[in-house]
Amino acid sequence: EQYRDSTNLQARIDLHARFSTATRDFHAWLFDHFDFSPRAHILEIGCGTGLLW
Repeated sequence: EQYRDSTNLQARIDLHARFSTATRDFHAWLFDHFDFSPRAHILEIGCGTGLLW
């Protein structure tokens, strides 16, 4: 119910952006932790605002 629409989610995203202490971009950090093989297949199913990608 809290995330019935993207309004509350956007508020959390804005708070995180304002008060985050990370020195590295989250997406770069995240992908550094994946170990994809050359034959890997990735299925992306979209939802939400698309902000992550």
